[in-house]
Amino acid sequence: MSSGIRDTSYVFASQISYVITQIGTQSCLAWVLGPEKRGEYAICLVFSTLLNMFCMLGCDTASVYFVSSKKLNLSEGVLYTYIYGGFGSLFAIVVGLIIMQFPLSFLTKASPEAFYLAMAGIPTTFFVTVLIRLFTGIGQFKWFTIFTVYSQILQFLFTVLFVLVFKSGVTGALWSNIIPSIIVIATIMFFLKTRFGFSSQPVSYQKLKDMFHYGLRYYIGKISNTVNVQVGTIILAFMASPIEVGLFAVASQLTIRATMFPDALVGTLTPRAAIDKDGKKMAIAYCARLTMIVCGIILLLMAVFAKPVVMILFSSKFISAVPLIQILCAGTFVRCISKVYIPYLLGINRPGTASFSVAVGTIANIVLLWFLLPMIGIKGAALGTTISYIVSSGILLFAFKKYSKLNFAEMFSFRSSDFEPFRHVINMFYRKIISYIKKVIK
Repeated sequence: MSSGIRDTSYVFASQISYVITQIGTQSCLAWVLGPEKRGEYAICLVFSTLLNMFCMLGCDTASVYFVSSKKLNLSEGVLYTYIYGGFGSLFAIVVGLIIMQFPLSFLTKASPEAFYLAMAGIPTTFFVTVLIRLFTGIGQFKWFTIFTVYSQILQFLFTVLFVLVFKSGVTGALWSNIIPSIIVIATIMFFLKTRFGFSSQPVSYQKLKDMFHYGLRYYIGKISNTVNVQVGTIILAFMASPIEVGLFAVASQLTIRATMFPDALVGTLTPRAAIDKDGKKMAIAYCARLTMIVCGIILLLMAVFAKPVVMILFSSKFISAVPLIQILCAGTFVRCISKVYIPYLLGINRPGTASFSVAVGTIANIVLLWFLLPMIGIKGAALGTTISYIVSSGILLFAFKKYSKLNFAEMFSFRSSDFEPFRHVINMFYRKIISYIKKVIK
């Protein structure tokens, strides 16, 4: 229990750092670029993200799972990540170059140079993400937190340098993703060599095959999950102006920060569920209830104070994003709760169920957006996304209920022990405040 709280604290600290630096980065981009250029940047990122997801075949999730479940040691996990990631990145870039030869309206919303830079960032973004996540697979949550913070601070500093100081616009914003990732990758590889004795390993084609099979089963879910988050921006890129894309991107980027809490829980639950025959079902049910409380408060405050938050963080040019934020808060709330069930499904070797839930949600999102955008404009993107979150979350909820054999009362009935972490945090801060006051008095 204590190790779980400690590990969750580490991951949660990394998520807080991520949110703070990301908000700082997004604020810098919004104030300097404005809605139109911010929309162009969002379109480029969507393009590279989709290429990444479609061509990587779920090997990022497979790498972390195989290391967590001790089917691969750390050196093997890194080796196979580079093998699959290298081929996948090359394939993604080739596909992207081919797509750019077609006269798609999507590709007219930003400069060709910006799209090329976005594709150049595919391998660096992939490798830095997986290498950092591998620390959770070996139980090194402290180093996961340190490298996450290190990565995000570097990205923020390079964003300020390129966008604010050098005034290099969208291309500068894209360079501020690539350069920090290269620095972090080099740092991690040196650290693994010196701290954990990372060494070259012989390639096992059976292990490659096993990883490929696992990744392929989660592939549809991985793609759908990305598309489900980005589909509003994708369709807007075809049907709306870069300004509207920029407004929606800011709204979705802000509300998605509320997932920092379930993401922290997922980071610690995934390796534990992978080695537990019951997938830690009681712990996961408890974490879902905890998420309901924490994210409910965060998103309620975000919806109520959306206007001043937008004015302060993104400037008055983005004031039209306020109703989008308020609509997205409802969908993000149910999404936060359902994210906690995914480690259970992955842990009991049912990644296909997680894939199915997100695939259905994505289809619902696309259909709704197609009808709602012409009817109510940009608000239709927010409403469609919210409804799709509810659909996919419902599937995850009932899947967890089915396989865990827990009833709704066991899943959602609050117990006095559920509030113990809050009491623990309050008491900890109380003791520190009292200790500080005593030192001041002395």
